[in-house]
Amino acid sequence: MTISEQCRRDARAVRQIHQMFLEEFRRNIPATYIISFMLVIEEEGLSLNDYAERSGIEGSPKSVMSRILLDVGDRRPLGLGLVTSRPRPDGPHAIILTAKGREMAERISEILHSKGD
Repeated sequence: MTISEQCRRDARAVRQIHQMFLEEFRRNIPATYIISFMLVIEEEGLSLNDYAERSGIEGSPKSVMSRILLDVGDRRPLGLGLVTSRPRPDGPHAIILTAKGREMAERISEILHSKGD
């Protein structure tokens, strides 16, 4: 069975997104970090619990997601600086994109919408 051209373009786009992360941060970024970042892109402003539930991480999703978002966030010296948290008067902190996170989200969108040339 032959792989369709669309499937090849999609695979190329995912590889280009991974390459973008490698070039930006000069280190290998785990797929779980990229996926967690994309969860925030999909629906910004949710709580840690919300993202943990949506992640599909088994075991202790809240503690794992907390660690991932700290590493993807701007609160650690070696963090990626893509997300941050903001207090909300009505509940838990909201996870939002930083300016750098918004820039990376736009770059991801450009890769996904390019013709694959």
